Amino acid sequence: MKDSRRRATRGRISLAASRASPRDDDGGPSPPPSPSSSSFADDLASATGDVPDDVEAATATRDANARSEALLAARAVDASRELPPDTIAPMPEWLYDRRLDIVPAVFGRLNPFSGVLVYYTGAVLGECGGAPLVALQWIAFVFAPALAATASLRYFWRERRIRRRRERAAAKGASPPPPEYPWARSCRPAWLDIHLGYALLLPAGAAGGEGASWWLLLAPAFMAIRFVGGLRRVHIYTGPRTTASAW
Repeated sequence: MKDSRRRATRGRISLAASRASPRDDDGGPSPPPSPSSSSFADDLASATGDVPDDVEAATATRDANARSEALLAARAVDASRELPPDTIAPMPEWLYDRRLDIVPAVFGRLNPFSGVLVYYTGAVLGECGGAPLVALQWIAFVFAPALAATASLRYFWRERRIRRRRERAAAKGASPPPPEYPWARSCRPAWLDIHLGYALLLPAGAAGGEGASWWLLLAPAFMAIRFVGGLRRVHIYTGPRTTASAW
């Protein structure tokens, strides 16, 4: 019963397609260009095991799905031409003010210099518990200027690197390099380094004692972990990965 119904439906589709097809100069029917033909019915029958009652409706549904997929592909972010949206989803946007990016931008990622600086800042703060003026002088004349100097070096080094990449691409006649986030936004992953600094290195310097200086190995160890994670595409933070990173 099912096979006879399928053969009858295919016959009606073939007859309607042959009647509706335009005729060429010789008078013979040209092959129908529309997908609403018996071949489409055969493909649909082989895929689903049944022939639809209305092949034209099934064809229209297929075309609509193809158009929606093409629209989604056109709206997809091309990393070579544009950046992903700057979002902290699924968290609400008001939870993080974008102006706070200047904090990790100035601190940067942990390195041997910043690790020693944070460690000895903790030692100074621990020794100057009864003399806050000395601690304030250390922060104002040593800690803050050192971070500002290294941040300036990282900023100008990054801008120079981006400019040289664009110049090389223009000289070779190649497509321009992919866009990068602004400097402050590119340093947002350094929030993790700030937390490690004040949660581990700063208390270790303030406590002192035997073996406290071993904590200075945290910075190079974390740099090595981040390097290996970058090679293996393993990320220890969420968010889009960019080529513009801080030290």
